[in-house]
Amino acid sequence: MDKVLEIKSEKTLSFSGLVNGYGDKIASVHLLLASTMMTNNLRIRNLAKCEDVQSLKAWLNKSLNFDFKSEDGYFETLVIDHNNKIDLTKISHIRGSICLTSACMLKYGSVSFFSNVGGCNFTNRPIGKHLELLFAFGGNLNQVDQLFTFTLEKIPQQIEFDCSTNFGQSVGVTCHALIASLIYNNTMILNNCALEPAVQTLVDLLRSVDNRKIVQTGRSIYLGPATKTENAHKNIQVNVPYDYTIITTYVCAGIACGKADIVFQDVHRIPLFMKKLLKNLGVFYENTEPGIRIRVNQKDLRHPGYLMCEPWPGLPTDVGPVVAAALCCFPGVTTIFDTVYDKRLSHVSILDEMGYKISGIGQLTQISGKHNMIKKSLNVKVPDIRAGAAAIIGAVGRRGVAILENCQQIFRGYENIVNDFQKLGISIEIKNS
Repeated sequence: MDKVLEIKSEKTLSFSGLVNGYGDKIASVHLLLASTMMTNNLRIRNLAKCEDVQSLKAWLNKSLNFDFKSEDGYFETLVIDHNNKIDLTKISHIRGSICLTSACMLKYGSVSFFSNVGGCNFTNRPIGKHLELLFAFGGNLNQVDQLFTFTLEKIPQQIEFDCSTNFGQSVGVTCHALIASLIYNNTMILNNCALEPAVQTLVDLLRSVDNRKIVQTGRSIYLGPATKTENAHKNIQVNVPYDYTIITTYVCAGIACGKADIVFQDVHRIPLFMKKLLKNLGVFYENTEPGIRIRVNQKDLRHPGYLMCEPWPGLPTDVGPVVAAALCCFPGVTTIFDTVYDKRLSHVSILDEMGYKISGIGQLTQISGKHNMIKKSLNVKVPDIRAGAAAIIGAVGRRGVAILENCQQIFRGYENIVNDFQKLGISIEIKNS
């Protein structure tokens, strides 16, 4: 039986309490993928536990005999059996799986995968740059319908590759190249790299596993030739950064309430994009002993007027939908321009159906003040992770009852959002449809 989320929002809400910080989902996924190319256990601190990560762990356990153990309350230990060859056709529904293609080709001599890679379908997400990377590593393509097979012809002595697309630096392509470097031992020069936490986490991993020179200058990463040693890939530990999109989502829910006092436990710093965003919104923050404290007062809130979603360290594209939902909940006008995708508007129709004044075309979203207070009760279907989070924020701010169908999409990226929101004062429940 399908599950739905029921949210009952009253006239006066206070969003307050202590919640945990969570590990970054994208960094966690790419670390797990990278672990398949390592020769020993990997200890990961703060691994995310959302559904996308749990799904990947289940596949690793079933297909590759991975075993996961918690130690000291902090680490997930991967006990790895490397006897099984990776079949990427089995996990094409996980978008990050394409980042393993070059490493698999280099390791096994060939790799097959489906071209219709999964993930959120909020816009067209071509894989052409990933294919270019496979060619750069010496692959030859044979295509039968949607099944791509790359066969390794000759390993190049050096690779220099541009990790950007028409819309800027690509997180996926940069992670793809870095994971391949666990197998590719020659010099690699990556230009126009993404700098998101997932990329930095992989760079930290690579600094630990191989005896190779790694120099990061601006958006370029130089990896010198690797000299494999007996202890390579052994006793490696890596920390997953906190997921600041989740933190921003909770802050935006507080804005929808009009009043909030939230402490994010053990989170003692926030990135520059968050500092700028909170200042532009009129939201107060401070670092306390338990963690970052966020306070929202309705009288202090203001519309920024214009926001731009762009590659790190700018405002992340995943944050755009939840910020739009928050801005719908109080008077003012703001335009959001997303430079990362040709369009990201799946949340716009949901918020419009809820009665908010919001519209979008292409890369632009226009928010025009407070909602019209219509439709006391409604049902909406959630299309993807961030549109689902925006729908929760919109439901909190509109005052009434909202039923969110297909809520499993939300849990792909938010591991404990229902319990956290209940603890913070929101009437939200998972129910059978």
